[in-house]
Amino acid sequence: MYRYFRTGHNARNKNSSIGWLSFLNDYPNHPDRKRIKEKIISLEVDEIIGRSNTGALPSFSRTNYGNSSSSSVTIKNDTGYDLTVRYSGPSVIKINIPKGRSRTTNLSSGSYKIAASAGGLNYGGNEYISGDYSSSYYIRTSRY
Repeated sequence: MYRYFRTGHNARNKNSSIGWLSFLNDYPNHPDRKRIKEKIISLEVDEIIGRSNTGALPSFSRTNYGNSSSSSVTIKNDTGYDLTVRYSGPSVIKINIPKGRSRTTNLSSGSYKIAASAGGLNYGGNEYISGDYSSSYYIRTSRY
């Protein structure tokens, strides 16, 4: 019992994605596992957006202007790498999309912080989602 308290206390004090991941590795059957996983995703979004080398994430293309409580987002991965996209807002979700594939997810409408990672590069931004959206992620390289 003491180890559980100490590890949980350390994770709360550090309040980092790595601290909470370590906690879940030590306690994989914790009753709050789902909530802790959402906390990890939200912390990852904040950590990525807070880095000085994080690029700006372009806005999505809206395909339907519905006013419902649920929104649909389709992402195509044209990066040449596996892509991870994290949403932190009314819904908290982490989506892994293999290179060359597409994925559609449903989210509660509202304001989101979004972070995307591919090929060692990170991008982040804010978006208000209400309706249906599509986006194609790609990486353009230039040499100077």
